[in-house]
Amino acid sequence: MSESHTVQPGDCLFSIAEEYGYHWETIWKDASNSSLRQLRKSPAVIAPGDPLNLPGKRLKNLDRPTDQTHKFVRLGTPAKLRLQFLRDGEPRAGEPYTLDIDGVTRSGATDGQGFVTEYLPPKARRGELIIGQGENQMTYPLQLGHLDPIDSGPGVSQRLSNLGFLPPDANPDDPDVRGVGLRRFQSTHGLPITGEADAATADKLKTLHGS
Repeated sequence: MSESHTVQPGDCLFSIAEEYGYHWETIWKDASNSSLRQLRKSPAVIAPGDPLNLPGKRLKNLDRPTDQTHKFVRLGTPAKLRLQFLRDGEPRAGEPYTLDIDGVTRSGATDGQGFVTEYLPPKARRGELIIGQGENQMTYPLQLGHLDPIDSGPGVSQRLSNLGFLPPDANPDDPDVRGVGLRRFQSTHGLPITGEADAATADKLKTLHGS
């Protein structure tokens, strides 16, 4: 029997799939969610209030000899976190970092392109990433599953903040603050300086942000 779920603040497709016991692709690619796919384009960006259909679960029978050991792999977990850090446009390569997700801490170093790549529980909500050391050390709060669509004002502000054109504590609902970030972004990337999220600016934001 199918179910429905209305997306809540902080939800992402991966956390919803984990909650209901699905692989995320089963939900995203179901025919009943075709309208949502056309609207949002990416499974990584859904918005509070979006209606999501959860198709009925289907049993799968596998015949295996009982006198042998068998390995079954559960799809869909964990989720991947991948962030790139730059300084003056150059990757922050080989820098130490500490990541705290829901009280679980792990450490590592950025790769040659300045990326931090970690696997997380799909239901993870918040965290903190500390990168670098000494005077170059920086702390970033992480809100997981809170990225709004690019065609919304808060979604534009969130991407500008993540790319370093707005401070992390900037109010994503403030259009004046957003305009400042947009002008900085447009100036940096050779776009017409309008302070508006026009099509060219939105496309560049999506490309650089990755979603």
